[in-house]
Amino acid sequence: MAAHLRSLAVAALLAAALPATAEEMRVVDVQVSGTRAVPLSVTPSQVNVSDGKCLDVKMIPRNQLLLSGKRIGQTELMVVDANGKTIRYIVNVVPPYDGLAKKLGVLLPGEQVKLDGVGNSLVLTGTVSDALVAERIRKLAEAHLQGLKQEGVQVLSLLRVGGRQQVQLRVKIAEVSRSALRQMGMNVWHRANDGTRSIGLTAPGTNLGTTLAPDLGPTGSLLQPGGSTNTPTGANQPPVPLLATPFSSGAFGLLFATNGTTTFPLSIAVNLLQGKGLAKILSEPTLVAHTGHEAKFLAGGEFPVPIPQALGQTSIEYKKFGVQLTFTPLVMAGGQIQLKLGVVVSEKDQSGAVTIQGTTVPALITRSSETTVRLKNGQSFAVAGLLQDRIESESSKIPLLGDIPIVGMLFRRTSFRRSESELVVLVTAHLVQPLSPGEVPPLPGEDELSDPSSLAFFLFGTTDPQARDTRKSAPAGPVGYSGEP
Repeated sequence: MAAHLRSLAVAALLAAALPATAEEMRVVDVQVSGTRAVPLSVTPSQVNVSDGKCLDVKMIPRNQLLLSGKRIGQTELMVVDANGKTIRYIVNVVPPYDGLAKKLGVLLPGEQVKLDGVGNSLVLTGTVSDALVAERIRKLAEAHLQGLKQEGVQVLSLLRVGGRQQVQLRVKIAEVSRSALRQMGMNVWHRANDGTRSIGLTAPGTNLGTTLAPDLGPTGSLLQPGGSTNTPTGANQPPVPLLATPFSSGAFGLLFATNGTTTFPLSIAVNLLQGKGLAKILSEPTLVAHTGHEAKFLAGGEFPVPIPQALGQTSIEYKKFGVQLTFTPLVMAGGQIQLKLGVVVSEKDQSGAVTIQGTTVPALITRSSETTVRLKNGQSFAVAGLLQDRIESESSKIPLLGDIPIVGMLFRRTSFRRSESELVVLVTAHLVQPLSPGEVPPLPGEDELSDPSSLAFFLFGTTDPQARDTRKSAPAGPVGYSGEP
């Protein structure tokens, strides 16, 4: 009996130590300048709001509370009934988005977008058809919240783009240059064998040569530059000078000169040239990039350029040349791909080189194109083309004499040059995805062994590559990694 009484006393003490009321906690979101009715499971006798500037609370029929958001933030609402039961609400006043959701449904039907408010941010989640649609939704959300910028409201986009989002770009750059050249000119010089007179005809810009024709006389007279002589008139005369050719570079020259003791001392220089040139450049770079991200490619090199600085210092800057490719893909709905593309084809040109502090720096011949196009998966587009035809003709002649047929060629110098250039840039875009381990094709030269065995090299003289053993053993366990959590 005594033990039973002691148990009852302990139970009474424990009951006195426990709280007399139970407390519940709930979370409610209310939009700014919006209202929300919250039903109550009890009849409230007291309602307390910790921050009246953030939230306004009113009692409405059917045992409900009407919450009105006044300012973005978080506050606490406590409801107490007549029995002392407490219900605690954490109320988040978030940016408004109900009106925006209806506008998105009208302007962009079919897009799966969910709007939520977190703190002072409007969060966009869901899956859209392409990155351009995601950008439009973000701009619409920013315009919708334009009046709340002073409160620091921002848009946080967590939208995902469905479908394949990696683009492979294949660019074909073909350039063909053709040139044709024809030149004709003649220089003639005569001096009397007694040294009393000289006569000649030279093309513009050419003078008497300082190199003399070989002395064919038996006495071996001393030769003086320019055809002058220190010997008495009528003695063994030195030869007439060798004339410079009418064209200083590029043309073949025919030279003829006689000794000064011949009956008719003569020196002739003739240029006759017909030339053709052909140059072909074909480049096909391939590059893969994720949608919305820029990718760059350079097939060429860099050469140093000295840059003079203050106090006699010199820095080095490197200039790129070759084939440079830059593109930014944007995958859109319906399998369309929008490409922002830049192509530069350059080569060094020594004809325009300059010398900086003793270093010869070549010039660059550059062809560039920058454009934005839209095409579907697998389609091709010629984004740039150039057809250039240049003709240069030059003629120098003696009036009247240079117009005489056949004979007039002795009294004129003519040059004709024609150059043609064609350039085409063709792009092809594909939507791609990574290859599985078993789908990777063999690399060029992967099945070849470049070095022959010592026996084959020394005894048989074999230098050809040998085939490798293409049988590859499979790994014993799983390989690779997974990006999924």
